[in-house]
Amino acid sequence: MRKKMLIYNTGSSLLNQLVVLICGFILPRFILSAYGSDVNGLVSSITQFLGFISFLDLGVGAVVQSAYYEPLANKDYSRVSSLFCYSKKFFRIVASILLIYVCVLCITYPLLVNSVFDIKYISVLIIIISISSFSQYYFAVPHQLLLNADQHLYIQANMQSISVILNTLGSVILIICGQSIHTVKLASSIIFLIRPIFLGIYVRKNYQINYKTNVKGFKIDQQWNGLAQHCATVVMNNTDVMVLTAFSSLRSVSIYSVYFLIVNGVRQLINSLSNGFNALLGNLLASKESSLLKRTFSSFEWLLHTIVVYIFSLTGVLIVPFIMNYTANVTDANYYQPVFGLLLTIANGIYCIRIPYNTMVCAAGMFRDTQSSALIEMVINIIASIVLVYYFDLIGVAIGTILAMTFRTIYFIAYLSRNVVYISLIDTFKQIALDFIQIFLIVFEAIFIIHIINPYAGYFMWCICAFVLSILSGITVVIFNFLFRKNMILIAKELLSRK
Repeated sequence: MRKKMLIYNTGSSLLNQLVVLICGFILPRFILSAYGSDVNGLVSSITQFLGFISFLDLGVGAVVQSAYYEPLANKDYSRVSSLFCYSKKFFRIVASILLIYVCVLCITYPLLVNSVFDIKYISVLIIIISISSFSQYYFAVPHQLLLNADQHLYIQANMQSISVILNTLGSVILIICGQSIHTVKLASSIIFLIRPIFLGIYVRKNYQINYKTNVKGFKIDQQWNGLAQHCATVVMNNTDVMVLTAFSSLRSVSIYSVYFLIVNGVRQLINSLSNGFNALLGNLLASKESSLLKRTFSSFEWLLHTIVVYIFSLTGVLIVPFIMNYTANVTDANYYQPVFGLLLTIANGIYCIRIPYNTMVCAAGMFRDTQSSALIEMVINIIASIVLVYYFDLIGVAIGTILAMTFRTIYFIAYLSRNVVYISLIDTFKQIALDFIQIFLIVFEAIFIIHIINPYAGYFMWCICAFVLSILSGITVVIFNFLFRKNMILIAKELLSRK
């Protein structure tokens, strides 16, 4: 059953990220062509500012999901009902505060941003974009947490895929018909209401939830200790754009958003592979199957390292030619930023390398023990980005992100060497050293291939170059793992035979 749910969750999550990635390329290209870089930067900036309201989650979402594992494993629906009703009450308060935040943003944001647009234009766009965020907190999050913890992530992932496809089709049609960006975004917000409505119906039909459970005085162990981890995540996801909005220009935000569109799509694609493992590791911990837990984590760690090295190496060498083709007819900003593209790829590659360690910490509910590292990471990112953006603009915020993510990745590795799964530091850093060797080999191959096949000469040539390089690099990674990671076959079998 565990293997079946892992396959469902991983497959649906991967499909969802592919849909998001493909649609994510299509829609911004239409926005850039129809409205220009300033509007694209404005939309990206507003979305990031609204994302900061997720600070009010206070880490409760991660703690609630972690708290679900044991009662779900024991079929304790009284406890499940209490957790659900508590999260529902909490996130509706967050949704209410979001309304106040939107009002404040409508007044202050136009004064902060260096823009050619008037206050009314910006404020109405803020209100429209905020609708989907409100529906997420008010309706969707409590159901989403329950489904994820019960290894039913595939339900909401499939609904998300459907919503994204409908949104892309509707938005493109409206743009082609000459509608304003406000009309396009309003249609998007309405379409994204489908998902929370469906999740509510599904949970009501399939779970024995007592919706009248009194949660006054109800508390969850380590309720507020997920705060630091949550703050770090919010800062990592929003600081760069906010710093560029305040200290640079909307065109820099647009350039950042186009590059981030690609690396974030790759990051989320890899992250989708790990989503099914979160509930699986939590279930193994709750069931106290220590030996199986350690073997599963080892398999997970090897799998993520191998995939991250392969995919992000290809991303690093192919991102700039792709973007130059993607923005070929956009002349109001300079999208040729090779150093920035490389640094942003490295930053997100580091983020993905740490996924197994972060997942294990969250599954184990070790929020209190690791909160100091999250706060330090947050401070490093904010200070470094603000200082460096003044001197290096886009490159500065990318360096700030690299410094912060590197610190916390090392911290997680060190922490898990002493707790929960007691990983071997020597084995882990040996694995990282082998990662670097593989990256060097792939980059060397890329330089050779790009000399022969020019990926800047249109999408067709880029696709040929990417195809040849992906095959060659894939063969390199497989051979390398057979030669230097003797336990690869055993780990692969262990992973595939998981019950």
